[in-house]
Amino acid sequence: ERLFRERLLSTLLRTAPFFSPLAEVERRRLLKRFSARHVQAGEVIVQEGARAGGFFLIVLGTVEISRMTGAKSTRLATLSDASYFGEMSLLKDAQAGASVIAATTVELAELSPKDFYEVVSANPTLWQELRVEARRRELANQNIVAGDTAIV
Repeated sequence: ERLFRERLLSTLLRTAPFFSPLAEVERRRLLKRFSARHVQAGEVIVQEGARAGGFFLIVLGTVEISRMTGAKSTRLATLSDASYFGEMSLLKDAQAGASVIAATTVELAELSPKDFYEVVSANPTLWQELRVEARRRELANQNIVAGDTAIV
């Protein structure tokens, strides 16, 4: 099972556009920094208002991201295989602006905040790409919360 997870993560790091700025040798080093995490459907991975705890890659499965707007929960996104989350609160060094809940059984690869900052500080292209995507996600989230889903 461990070998299977490592192989999936290795393939993900090799094929995901997000990691394309990294040289192959850097991707292999990065692979060693991730820890595997198995999550059951319905389990809260990140709680809105708490520290996200790291940068997460979805190796297998689906998560739902939602934010409380007044007394109701608003679904912001559904992410699945090869997607990531946690970067927004890490980039801002802030609490999570949304909750992430496993919609199915999920296999995650988790990068600690310390490792995340070391990796992105050593790779300015990766840092810039993360900032652009985080900004795009934040604008999309604002539109959803405002009720303007035609833009997303």
